[in-house]
Amino acid sequence: MSLTLTACGDSKEKESTSKNTQSEVVESSSTNEANTIESTKLDDSSEPSESSTSIERETSEYTPATKVAFQPKDVSDNTIQSIKTYSDYLSMYHKIIENYLSEYEETVKDTVLYDEASFQMQKDQYDQAFAAQQTQYKDMGDKLLVGKDSLVDFLISYRDNLSDLIEGYRTSLQ
Repeated sequence: MSLTLTACGDSKEKESTSKNTQSEVVESSSTNEANTIESTKLDDSSEPSESSTSIERETSEYTPATKVAFQPKDVSDNTIQSIKTYSDYLSMYHKIIENYLSEYEETVKDTVLYDEASFQMQKDQYDQAFAAQQTQYKDMGDKLLVGKDSLVDFLISYRDNLSDLIEGYRTSLQ
């Protein structure tokens, strides 16, 4: 919240005002989402103009942290365990799929196991699995996870199973 204060009058009024005037105003919204503390100090360094005197103000505002979208950089246990909302869960689920498809393609790309059509079918299957998760959780959006431990365990298990598949491909190709 912005507050502009001006003192009107001549220099006699300024002299009658205490040079160390400070006031703190605490305002809180009806939903208690933000508290604003404003301190005002009289600026004595300049001469008053004909109609008003400037008042210098210092403002310190507290507002809740702005929600930053969860963007997992990896599929580590720590990253998976850091999810907080259903949107985070969906982002992490999608990241696990992307990671698997990337590793799969990297592993089999230049081998007899790689076929563009079957790779596309595999992508489509994982897209369908993700769409099913979205149908179930998308409407819950930024709500905090209920049963977080079981969802985290599921994601870790899902990631591990896909990693085991990659390791199986790598082993069979050696």
